[in-house]
Amino acid sequence: MFNRYIGVREMALSFHERLLGGWIPLQNKEKENEMLKIALVRANEATNCYYVQNIVKVLDAQQQLVDGMNYKLTFELGPTNCKLQSTNLDNINHCVPSNDKNIEICNVVIWQKVWLNQTTITHFDCVKK
Repeated sequence: MFNRYIGVREMALSFHERLLGGWIPLQNKEKENEMLKIALVRANEATNCYYVQNIVKVLDAQQQLVDGMNYKLTFELGPTNCKLQSTNLDNINHCVPSNDKNIEICNVVIWQKVWLNQTTITHFDCVKK
């Protein structure tokens, strides 16, 4: 009986912690794509690469309720055959990653306050795969 109480108590605490500011899976594909687009623009603006970089694969997408919403994304990023200087970063869907040699794993956290129309990248890093 005592063990059952402990198990139920731990489940309740775990559930409670998850509700109050914990990271949970992002299940809204539209929001995920919106955040990925923001991350891609940042990645391409910050690169010294001659070619546009695009997402190879999304590895993880989570959200966290804070003063607004945090979105944490982990994805593979790779160079394409599209030249950066002649490509509009608002639409790079046609730019397909060209090979697996220069793939990076990127992590980004984006903080959004929709009522203020404010979106801020609070963390962004990429490392070679």
